[in-house]
Amino acid sequence: MGEREDGPRGPGAGWAETTRHSTKPLIEKLRTHWGHRPIAQIRHADLLAFLGTHTKTTQKSSWNRYRATLRGIFKFAVEAEYIPSNPAEKLKFEKVPKRAPKALTDEEYLAVYKHLPDYCRTIVQLLVDTGLRRSQLFRLQWRDVDTKRRELAIRNPKDGEDMILPIPERTAHLLESMRGGSEFRRYIGKTKGYKALLWPSDRDPTSPVI
Repeated sequence: MGEREDGPRGPGAGWAETTRHSTKPLIEKLRTHWGHRPIAQIRHADLLAFLGTHTKTTQKSSWNRYRATLRGIFKFAVEAEYIPSNPAEKLKFEKVPKRAPKALTDEEYLAVYKHLPDYCRTIVQLLVDTGLRRSQLFRLQWRDVDTKRRELAIRNPKDGEDMILPIPERTAHLLESMRGGSEFRRYIGKTKGYKALLWPSDRDPTSPVI
């Protein structure tokens, strides 16, 4: 499932840890069901039967993940020359309708916001005001922040092209107030108590904002 130095990359080579965790039950089912069979003996009909009896889910996204995993495994087997063709290649994916997430009302947002620690309030306000993903916010460096023009430079977004993001005035003021660095008291737990949480100043332009 992983990466080999002397051969093709396994289907799990580029998986994130969350994907590995969510796919582990399926892999265990495959090992239990087919671990004793040569892969060359597994046909398309066997895959359909397996999906029909061993994947008890009503979510189309889960069905698609199972299909993608099977296709990846058998694609690897073809590239490694264990089998001549991929019996999973014709597995059809379910069309998953896009659902807009339910947005919080202003009252709901404020009810949550007032219970957050101060450092979390800063993070949440930036996310809400900019629409950035959490990973994009945590990759933001001081060189990317232009509070005078009220702009953020977003590097390596999901589509691969850098972009300039306009920000509201209150966001610019918040970021400007953070230029000297930020220090918070973060509660770790009963045994560890409060620890200092430090965010860098803009002295080094390549320092992360958060």
